[in-house]
Amino acid sequence: MITTLDVLSVGSLNSNNFVRDVLLSRTKCRLVAATSVWDLSAILASGKVDVAILHNTLSPGELRSCAVYIRHHWPAAMILLIHAQVEILDDPMYDERMSPDLSAETLLSMIERLAASSRRSGRSVLREGRNQH
Repeated sequence: MITTLDVLSVGSLNSNNFVRDVLLSRTKCRLVAATSVWDLSAILASGKVDVAILHNTLSPGELRSCAVYIRHHWPAAMILLIHAQVEILDDPMYDERMSPDLSAETLLSMIERLAASSRRSGRSVLREGRNQH
C-alpha cells in the first residue's frame, strides 16, 4: 500500500521545480513549495509534512530560520538539507544532508527513506546515523 507522501520544499523556484519533477514519478504525493521563511507562515501548520527539503539557494540565516520554523510547526518532519557546505547549519537543525549535484533517483530514494523513518519512529532512527551522505 502506497501512502501519501507529504513534502515541503523551501528554496528557489528552480529548486522547488526540481523536487516537483522528481515527485511526478511517484503516485500519491503532495508537494508544498515556499521560496522563503516568510512563505512558510502562510502554510497551514496543521497540515502534515513527512519531509522538508531546504535548498542551497537559501542564505545561512534563512536556512536556520526555516529549520527552526519547521521543527516547531512540524516536529515529526524529517529535514533534508541540500547543500555542499557541511558546516552551513548545526546538526540538530536537520536530519540528512546531500550535495546539490544529486540525481533525481537519489533524491526520490532519500525522500522516501526519510518519510518512512518519520512515520515509523518520529525521527529517532535517523538521529543515530545522520549525515552519512
